[in-house]
Amino acid sequence: MNRSMIDFANTDYELIQHIKEVKGMEDPTIVNCQQCAEKYLKHLVREHAEEVMRTHSISAMIAKLDEKFPELQDFKHIARFLTDSYYDRRYESEDYVLLEPDEYDDYLSQSLELIAYLRKLCGIS
Repeated sequence: MNRSMIDFANTDYELIQHIKEVKGMEDPTIVNCQQCAEKYLKHLVREHAEEVMRTHSISAMIAKLDEKFPELQDFKHIARFLTDSYYDRRYESEDYVLLEPDEYDDYLSQSLELIAYLRKLCGIS
């Protein structure tokens, strides 16, 4: 049995739901938001642009879907943050900046809004 990108994204989504409120899990939560959004976007690009993208850049995938889903442009800011977080929050990095609790809450809220929209586009309620 093969698992689809949606299956993998749904697993990331469930993990986010379990760890998002756990103190000390802020970075893993943000990284999993990036992974979740990336997988939903890869599914959408494959379905609507008939292309398999190997990038981790959420911004690049949003750009690929711009014609079909122009409203994705509303998520450009959080897309850039999540793409940077894929690297900066997973590995030792000079670019790492500790998020204040209110910053984390804001980025998490924006990330979950993007993910909810992507789930809707993928036909998931």
